[in-house]
Amino acid sequence: MKGHFTSHYLAETLRDIFLQERTGLLTLESSAGPRCLLGFDRGMLVDAESPSGAPTLAAALRDEGIVGAEVLLEAVPDCTTARELAKALVDRGAVTREGLASGIKGLIRRALAEAFIWQGGTYSFQDSRDLENHFTPDVLFTFESILLGVSNLSNFDPLREVLLDLPGRLKMSENLFLPVHRLALKPHHGFVLSRIDGSMSMAQMAQVIPADTLDDALKFTYGLVVFGVVEFDPPLAGGRFSLREIMPRHHEARARTHKEEAFIRETLSRMSGQSAREILGVAPEAAYEPIRAAYETQIARFQRKNFSGTTRDALKRELDLIEAKITEAFFNLELTDLEGERRSARGGAEHTTLAEDDLHRRREFSKTDAKKAQEQNSRLAEKYFVKARDYFREADFYNCIQFCRLAIKFNVESALAYQLMADALARNPDHRWQRQAEEAYTRATEIDPFNAEFFVSLGNFYRDQGMDSRARKMFEKALEIFPAHAVAAKELKALRH
Repeated sequence: MKGHFTSHYLAETLRDIFLQERTGLLTLESSAGPRCLLGFDRGMLVDAESPSGAPTLAAALRDEGIVGAEVLLEAVPDCTTARELAKALVDRGAVTREGLASGIKGLIRRALAEAFIWQGGTYSFQDSRDLENHFTPDVLFTFESILLGVSNLSNFDPLREVLLDLPGRLKMSENLFLPVHRLALKPHHGFVLSRIDGSMSMAQMAQVIPADTLDDALKFTYGLVVFGVVEFDPPLAGGRFSLREIMPRHHEARARTHKEEAFIRETLSRMSGQSAREILGVAPEAAYEPIRAAYETQIARFQRKNFSGTTRDALKRELDLIEAKITEAFFNLELTDLEGERRSARGGAEHTTLAEDDLHRRREFSKTDAKKAQEQNSRLAEKYFVKARDYFREADFYNCIQFCRLAIKFNVESALAYQLMADALARNPDHRWQRQAEEAYTRATEIDPFNAEFFVSLGNFYRDQGMDSRARKMFEKALEIFPAHAVAAKELKALRH
């Protein structure tokens, strides 16, 4: 068992030794030079040798109050490794077996902390039964020590990005085999555990964690995920959690997203200054069938399914606008084509120069060209109105207004489009927007003067503006059209009182 590791993958290497219940010595060599040794007994930590050697064990014994500073000052200069210092102290009778066990545990924690700070290096595991145990192997101590090591993990930014991007909600494992309830927890660790109930993703949980403890909380959660204490619902692909598999996929997805976003923004920017034929990419002399084929090709390129979910969510407005521009370009060219046919038909001789496929297409028309063009405009106007209504429901009033204007462009008699645009415009308190909203409401009542709802909407608008006299007239007009209109009657009664 050997290979390369980074600070991000070290926890998974320790996890594998733990789950496989290996007995032996793990050697970690930093790419910068230092070396760390960790002894395992059936997957549990029992010994260590830190890069600093004897001084690290001395610090652990001193901090625990097990050996006095004077004794350590005498013994440490004669020792290089922690093992040599341990033997020297035992030989002098300066430490008991129990005291030495506490010092070795402190040494293990310090060695792990140092290893997780490294950027990376190589590891190798050698199976061995000759390890000297200073204390009884303990699952809880091993688990806690590794979690403590993870809290020192260096270069956390890339890992944080991956963790917050992981899909699925966090939940505790149904096959819990580690004593999580016995962990010595910090307050924010307990808060994290209380939130892991299958209701939130990693990103959602991060939003409710105080900023000053966020990184430590995420490292703690990562450690629980690595050991299978915490799982994802639905499960992540690939079984056991592995950053070696997840990180490359994450970076590939990010690269794809950046490429897609650049493509979409560049396309929208280019289309803004292009003619209809340039948008569809057809020659000036192109006939109907090539235009339709180009339209279908362009629409297919920008279907939502062609882009990642992240891109679809982030650039929804841009994709809608691109689709609108492609559709508008096609209908404009189609109407131009129909107008050309009409001129050819009136010109007599010119009529004979039409291409055979154009003649075949016109034979399929069962209605007049004018009627056909009108229906095409109506279909496009309805398409834009539906999109505008969807944006209004999402409270995206800017896009709602843009698509209402497109709908009106192709059907100037669309009272519903005027009213919807007015509803969106009225959301902006700016005086100019309010004026435009009033004009749009009024236009809706002019187009359909027998629709009581339009007068009620205009009455509500005037009421909100403090124009009670105008509001009263609108509600009275609505009741003239529909005497049983409950809302109009209620609002009129309120204004009179």
